[in-house]
Amino acid sequence: MYNLKKLTDAFSPSGFEDEVRDIVLSEITPFCDSIKVDKMGNIIAFKKGRSSEKKFMADAHMDEVGLIVTGITEQGRLKFDEIGGIDDRILPGKRVIVGNKRVPGVIAVSPIHLSSRQERETVTKMHDMLIDIGANTKKEAEMLAEKGDYICFESDYEEFGQGFIKAKALDDRLGVAVLIEMLKTAVPAYDFYAVFSVQEEIGCRGAAVAAEQVKPDYALIVEGTICADSSKTPRHLTVTDAGKGAVFSVMERSSLANRDFLNFAKTLAKKNKIPFQYKRTGSGGNDEGKGGSDELIDRPFARSFQGGKDGVDQFCERDTEVLFVPDCERKDRDTEKKQYPVKDGKNDFSGARQFGLLFQTTVLPAWWISMEKVRNWIRSNPSIRCSRT
Repeated sequence: MYNLKKLTDAFSPSGFEDEVRDIVLSEITPFCDSIKVDKMGNIIAFKKGRSSEKKFMADAHMDEVGLIVTGITEQGRLKFDEIGGIDDRILPGKRVIVGNKRVPGVIAVSPIHLSSRQERETVTKMHDMLIDIGANTKKEAEMLAEKGDYICFESDYEEFGQGFIKAKALDDRLGVAVLIEMLKTAVPAYDFYAVFSVQEEIGCRGAAVAAEQVKPDYALIVEGTICADSSKTPRHLTVTDAGKGAVFSVMERSSLANRDFLNFAKTLAKKNKIPFQYKRTGSGGNDEGKGGSDELIDRPFARSFQGGKDGVDQFCERDTEVLFVPDCERKDRDTEKKQYPVKDGKNDFSGARQFGLLFQTTVLPAWWISMEKVRNWIRSNPSIRCSRT
């Protein structure tokens, strides 16, 4: 897989995706027939397929959650607000990096020995926190930061345990790495558009714009999902299990899986001995709700390990996420060396099948294939098979 450390170490909160975008462009340019960066900042990379009869689009978002400077106090501390969804409970004491000047800072709250019992037993709200950047006056702070500067969490990439990676922004730099690998290695059956989208964390805005430009026949969103499998989480509330394979997400807040393709993906996974599991909650949302796709497979990557009030473990969009590598890697790499010809025929389904296999040849067994316009076509083929041709 492409170097995840380089991608996760980059600072690119929503609206400030420049750093990741530059990395992606430097990696994919030699492998694409054309590349467009639209006005929102999405990268739309085109790779010509063996047939132009259909359009396939895959999407992964470049942005991450973060913070933004909203003011500076007379004592030189920074006021801030969130970019994306962040849990106030995990903010106190976090190290951060402010703006393009890479100014280090720490999120500060009142120390425990100066706090009342009531303050100690309640969660400090984000708007009551400040960031200390080492300035003593407003004038000093204004030389280092200004209103509108982004703020990112400082978290080192580390490998630990049996196949685990700790890093920030695995949502969705892992998906970005998958798309980079696809463009480098895959031979698409049909014309292929890889979209590296922006502003997913604040409303899936980039994917909506990109989908309108590409107008794909099939769309696939490469995303991540949570585990929430800590020791204090009841079993019925855990979402997925690290180490048990890719995840079929039947329903989320912004999308509902197409049953035909869900069954097709399960059959394909079983045939190719790809482990999979079901997401056990319907929470969350992502670019699928904007990209026009009807089925998804996630990768479990985030575990509950950050203690909240009374040490209760929780999952939230946080500065650090944990990835279980085997869930994201193909153990059978033989398909990388094979090509699957396009069949002729009015009702041929090989294009969708080969698109699924195209994703097997990369590092992730994922299919988010189908759009409203092809549902009738799918249902008119009740004898869909997953055999290779």
